[in-house]
Amino acid sequence: MVLLLAACAGPSQSLAPFLVAGTPDVRGGPAPTGDAGQPALPPLSSVRPASLPAVTPLSMGAPATSGPLPSAQGWETYHDTEMGGLFELKAPDGWPVRSGGIDYAAIYHFGDLKLIVFSAAPVGSVDAPVQPFAETFERFRKSFVEDGIADTRKTGILTVEIIPYGTSRDNGIYTEMTGPGTVALWQKDQRGYALIDELNQHQSSGMFDQVLESFRFTGVRAARVEVDPPRWR
Repeated sequence: MVLLLAACAGPSQSLAPFLVAGTPDVRGGPAPTGDAGQPALPPLSSVRPASLPAVTPLSMGAPATSGPLPSAQGWETYHDTEMGGLFELKAPDGWPVRSGGIDYAAIYHFGDLKLIVFSAAPVGSVDAPVQPFAETFERFRKSFVEDGIADTRKTGILTVEIIPYGTSRDNGIYTEMTGPGTVALWQKDQRGYALIDELNQHQSSGMFDQVLESFRFTGVRAARVEVDPPRWR
């Protein structure tokens, strides 16, 4: 097929390609002609622009997550026997585990993570009157919320508050803490539980979330906080 360009007379007109009279069109027949043997142009209503690729609308939902949690396959299950069998959780095989007791609380170390289990405690001196548990728990919580914003999350069987904190403040229970970090906080049966990731060492890897997901109450309650060396089963 031969294409020619025709010059237009006026500035408002544009160049348009046309078929030479008598040349076959794509259907195999001669091209239609108009007046004076000029090829007839198709009406404007029959000219359709080329189709454009479909545009997928942007999603305004929740931001993408960092991916699935690391697998807990091969992790050790720790069974609490020091406080009467309050809980169990999983931690990577090879993480050093130790525990110790302080007034009104027990501290468990799982690698670099700390789990604090505490009960109602006095303010100031151990000889002072013991506060109600609700006040003890709120004082502990506020010491972290002062630096961060609490985010309530359902994880495993727990509904916890995840609180990023900046500096370590007096929480009335445990002061040997380093910031910044992240604490997961929950309570049950007049006891508070705090899983702490100092310096956020296990946030990007998902280890903090995986250990938290593995936590289970075993349904056994202890009358007193008595801590012995940890046992693995």
